[in-house]
Amino acid sequence: MKKQPQRPSASPPYPEVASKWAALHYAPIDNSDSFKERIDLIPIESNFSLSGPQRGVLKQSVYNALRAFHEGTYEAYREFRTPVQARFNLDLIKAEKEYFGKYLKRPGEAIPADPEAFFRILWERSSGGDSWSNSWQGLSFESVKINVTNSTAIPMGLFAYAQTRDNIGVFRPNPNFIFERTPESILKDHGNLIFATVYLVIKHQEPDPPYGKYLRYYWDEVSGKWLPWEYVSVFLKKREHEILW
Repeated sequence: MKKQPQRPSASPPYPEVASKWAALHYAPIDNSDSFKERIDLIPIESNFSLSGPQRGVLKQSVYNALRAFHEGTYEAYREFRTPVQARFNLDLIKAEKEYFGKYLKRPGEAIPADPEAFFRILWERSSGGDSWSNSWQGLSFESVKINVTNSTAIPMGLFAYAQTRDNIGVFRPNPNFIFERTPESILKDHGNLIFATVYLVIKHQEPDPPYGKYLRYYWDEVSGKWLPWEYVSVFLKKREHEILW
């Protein structure tokens, strides 16, 4: 698949970062009430006063992301990734079909013309098997950070932002989905943009090690939803899985 250029960062030293992630305590990700309650208790840093619904929906969005890559079903993934209707990024789908044809297509298999049908198969094959179940196994609650900003400008891209934090290289996949209301259109229409930057350190299914990830959302007042905007992982060494975005 066509991917964003990857560029390692030189500081802090990689072994120090890897050791920090390895030493963390990881709570098992599950669908229990107790786990969801711990998500609800995560503090949110903000430069303005969020409404109750904004807080609640953001916590649910974070939970949905964890559930998507733990439960591993396509339905859970789409619930997280497209909380409102979105269209496929057809330029990226075209590139992904070329990749699929070279590396993932099975003998005699036809590649579906329909973007939805194709993307579902791509999702299943990209897991390295036929399911993402238990790919994300644990969450370091002590490391979670949620920061919400009300801004009059588009922020620094998440790729550049992540380079200034703990990382073992930085990777940002291109988005497969495009929402009708974009950060740029919301900023143009309203003069401000509310966005959330979420940092998670995840324990993965072996052989992948624990490492950090950033998710960025933006607030869509029309739907009352936080729409997934950008994803960055801060680990570039050998790994079995990297999520589709």
